[in-house]
Amino acid sequence: GALTLAAWIAANWLSSPMKRLAAAAHDIGRNIGGNGAGAPGPQLVEEGPLECREAARVFNRMQAQIRQQFDERDRFVAAVSHDLRTPLTRLRIRAESLVDVRQQAQFRQDIREMDQMISATLDYLRGSATAEATVRLDVQALVESIVEDQQTCGHEVRCTGRAAPLAAQASALRRCLCNLVDNAVRYGGSADVRLIDTATDLRIEVRDHGPGIPADDLE
Repeated sequence: GALTLAAWIAANWLSSPMKRLAAAAHDIGRNIGGNGAGAPGPQLVEEGPLECREAARVFNRMQAQIRQQFDERDRFVAAVSHDLRTPLTRLRIRAESLVDVRQQAQFRQDIREMDQMISATLDYLRGSATAEATVRLDVQALVESIVEDQQTCGHEVRCTGRAAPLAAQASALRRCLCNLVDNAVRYGGSADVRLIDTATDLRIEVRDHGPGIPADDLE
């Protein structure tokens, strides 16, 4: 009985520091690798056998380095946010001085989109990004506005077909389509955007007329 009691006490003495280390490792993995909600927690108490104390010391050192990276990230995001929004503010002021009402509305729309993209990027860098809300979206108007913006820049872009409104993530869909159309214009010289709306789904095709990928490189 005495030996069993001694063995049980010794086992607890040996395992307690390792359990605390495992719990701390789980917490730091959840905070950083999961939802990015926050920086590492408090330091571990360096106690127990030599190996446990050394493991706790190394873990504390790693936590301190991660905490420093979190602090540097926050400072960087704050500086970038200020630097990016300062010229946006100047653009807003200059847009208000435009005489042409149509151009003023276009400037305002572009500035809003830039502001939204900056906010989404900074939220991602902070680790606080959330999924964009799904809204009832007029896809037809969205695609036509993208095509009109490209035509205003002198690019050969056309739109055909019709599409009924549907539930979608407006900013994400706009970024996706803008990237596709931009690539088509850049590498193919022009773009044809086609809307194919059926009873089951909506297809948006972006086609270019460039040379394409050589047959030998397709595989």
